[in-house]
Amino acid sequence: MDHKVSAIVNTYNEEKYIRNALESIKWVDEIILVDMYSNDKTVEISKEYTDKIYYFEYKGHPEPAKQFALDKVSNEWVIVLDADEMIPLNLKNKLYELMKSNKFDMISIPHKNYFFGEISTDNKNNYHLRFFKKANVTFGKGIHGKGTHYKKDSKVYRIKDGNLAIIHFAEDNFMDLFEKLDRYTTIEVQNMNEGIKDYDFIQFINIIKRIIYFTYLYIGLYTQLLSKRKTITLYRHAFGMYYDSSILLKRRLNDKYNTLDYSNCILKDHGKIANEIISEYNKYKY
Repeated sequence: MDHKVSAIVNTYNEEKYIRNALESIKWVDEIILVDMYSNDKTVEISKEYTDKIYYFEYKGHPEPAKQFALDKVSNEWVIVLDADEMIPLNLKNKLYELMKSNKFDMISIPHKNYFFGEISTDNKNNYHLRFFKKANVTFGKGIHGKGTHYKKDSKVYRIKDGNLAIIHFAEDNFMDLFEKLDRYTTIEVQNMNEGIKDYDFIQFINIIKRIIYFTYLYIGLYTQLLSKRKTITLYRHAFGMYYDSSILLKRRLNDKYNTLDYSNCILKDHGKIANEIISEYNKYKY
């Protein structure tokens, strides 16, 4: 039974985090890195960890290049890691345990998200199929994995322990956040036009949940619910709530770090977390 593991990492201008990501997967037998022609030091750093670096046309999000990367894999088991993520040692050990049990085909892994330097409170149901047998997955090209096909009757194990989670360093500055929101929402519409993604019932429910949440937030901020008789007014207040929430978050970050240059402070905090994960690997004897 083949118990070797390949890692897939897709990149575009990820010099801030790529080293940490690759440090946390040095234990795999093969790293396949597919870069969308970065213009920073992403590839230069990555060459220190793997010679299997390939290039794919820039598409604005990694999904179109994932199947291309998967086709390059030479081992049975695959771990998929984003450039701003890390695999802690305890999770790595659990994945090996599950793989060697020969009972499962895919592993659903919890995510622990850090948003602007602080752990998010919405991690409870945040699971992703990131560790699997190559033959059981075919990646779709839609954003957020839309169109991905999983082999029928695959045996899936869900890791329920939230401490055995992929660490995700989400946003650390507002410029990147707004740029990403703009880019991703445009791609969402493009996917819809191409028939890759549509507004199904689940998405409709998610939209309702978001409206309820933002309404609750609005009440908390202003102690009253403003009239929204017209659609355009609803849109204006929705964007206003997002704008005001950003201001409040920036104020909190300014109070916490005593500077509006909080991005570098957050990166230092992320670095401390990353160093703790890497130090565990350095102490571990393979």
